[in-house]
Amino acid sequence: LSPQYMANIVKQVTGRSAGECITENLIQQARSLLITTSLSIQEIADQLGFKNQSHFVTFFHRAVGMSPKAFRMKKNSDK
Repeated sequence: LSPQYMANIVKQVTGRSAGECITENLIQQARSLLITTSLSIQEIADQLGFKNQSHFVTFFHRAVGMSPKAFRMKKNSDK
């Protein structure tokens, strides 16, 4: 299977690009880890395969609209 063929199949099945599906999955995993564990932001970044914490924080902020730390604090205060 070529990457282009796979991308076309993903688009046909989901209506979204492969990149969008990957981003959504990573954000769901990050949210879950931030809410349900006491792992540090660095440990979560490592676990999700980011090259460094800074890259993870930027990625998360763009997708969610707040930093991972702010997200964790907000979710913990909502309990």
